[in-house]
Amino acid sequence: MAANQTLAECRDLLYMGAIQASISKLTSLTKNSNSEIQTEAKILLVRAYLSQNKFTSANSECQSIGPSDLQAAATNLCLYMQSKYQTGKADMLPAIVADCRKVLSENEHSITNPTFVYLSSALLLHAGFSEDSMKLLALHPGNIECFALMIQAYLSINRSDMAEQLLSRSKKAFEDSVIYQLSEAWTNCCSSAGSKAEKAFYSFEELTMSCTSTSMNLLVSQAVAKMHIAQYPEADGILHEALDKDNSNGNVLANLAISSVLNEKDSYATYVSQLRDQNP
Repeated sequence: MAANQTLAECRDLLYMGAIQASISKLTSLTKNSNSEIQTEAKILLVRAYLSQNKFTSANSECQSIGPSDLQAAATNLCLYMQSKYQTGKADMLPAIVADCRKVLSENEHSITNPTFVYLSSALLLHAGFSEDSMKLLALHPGNIECFALMIQAYLSINRSDMAEQLLSRSKKAFEDSVIYQLSEAWTNCCSSAGSKAEKAFYSFEELTMSCTSTSMNLLVSQAVAKMHIAQYPEADGILHEALDKDNSNGNVLANLAISSVLNEKDSYATYVSQLRDQNP
């Protein structure tokens, strides 16, 4: 029970962007005597490393995942992310997507496993196959991570109305979850109604205060919400607060570049140059 609780805490930290705190806890869980806990911890660890663009560490962790179907799905996701975000490897992407589909067809029994479905769906969504991704995710409406990825899929195709409907249907089951609260906040942020973006800001702010570790993601999320309600100076202030905490964070630098334009500052080129140097 304690290990399951720790696993849930690690998942929440990962979603809130407190990556290093999540990694520290997950590393100890990978040594747990329960093989199922070990596997789930290793997969979350892979995803944590991917979020930091630490592809070598992610691929290394994949090799120790026990079940072959999960190992194949996790490895394909690693390879896809590495090929997409490392210069000179984009030509490998179609082959990786094809292998993902092959793994799905050869492991039809595995679609009952929400972790396998999540990994495969995440790759397909990154590759632009949102419809295929959503068909898989729809198989697990009771899984919080499949729910969250479905919300992300709807937002990626500018269907915040569908995301709102899914949030409404899932509220009773998930509303106390940090992942649900983040999904709701991002849906509100992407809504055309300004009042909802303001509500999103307060949700991100509350989550920031409740997070036990510093999260650049939540600070950037607050800033993005402020931009959506045209409070550009406030957004810029939040982003500079984030920059003081981590001056090489790509997400912070990218949004500062946008903020500099919105605030009519002449620092756009500076931030873009830093972004290219530190996050090529």
